[in-house]
Amino acid sequence: MSSDAQHNAHTSGGYAQQPGGFGGPPAAPLNVVAGPFPQQHPLKRKHQESWTLVKRARFNASKRLERKQSAGIVTLAVVALYGGLISVFNLMFKHRVGADMRDVLEYVAVVSSWLTLIIGLTEQQKNYGSNARELHDCARDVNDLQKQLAATPVHTEQQLQYFLGRYRDIMEKCRPNHDDVDFALAEATLSKGEQQTLKQTGQWDETAQQRRTFWARIHYQFNTYWFYGTIWLAPPLVGVILWWLVPAAPPGASGH
Repeated sequence: MSSDAQHNAHTSGGYAQQPGGFGGPPAAPLNVVAGPFPQQHPLKRKHQESWTLVKRARFNASKRLERKQSAGIVTLAVVALYGGLISVFNLMFKHRVGADMRDVLEYVAVVSSWLTLIIGLTEQQKNYGSNARELHDCARDVNDLQKQLAATPVHTEQQLQYFLGRYRDIMEKCRPNHDDVDFALAEATLSKGEQQTLKQTGQWDETAQQRRTFWARIHYQFNTYWFYGTIWLAPPLVGVILWWLVPAAPPGASGH
């Protein structure tokens, strides 16, 4: 390359000017080295992988708490509806229903009213909505920090300590923490890039990964909804059990 061409390439920001001038298509950049930065700190990749799991776990925890809050509201409404419908049923059909059945229904209505009170008090104390927002914001902060670490060449311990200090600050600002079920789902959920890496290293087992993800999701969903599902089923189950176990009152013994 002539001295004039070298000067033009240097002053145009590292791009060789095309014969057609700047109006033509851009040329390829000069002296670009592809691939990761050389001589990275050995712990950089370890922290990137760890923060990826933490980010996913926090997002999973945020979603789980949001679903718990929604399920709690629906459950509170359904249980309250149980008690109201049973009371109305007893009033409207008191002459068509036997005394034993009325006693069972009245007991179920009382159980429903107590469950409504208990659910309302406990769900209010757990503060799912606020905790979910904090976990979501924390996950976003960790995600941003992880991207900054990935884009920054880290060669010394001092450079790495800067990112570790920011990570500690993010964790300290977030009061709630994710649970084991959130972290287990994070470990079982792999991105396409992680799957491709496992395939290239010969460690990919699609059947085992699908089974692992399936059971992690089952555990996650069970942890989210088991309590509310139990409350939904409690009043009718109590009624059925009483109907089968409590003996019928002898004739003339009813107080109705």
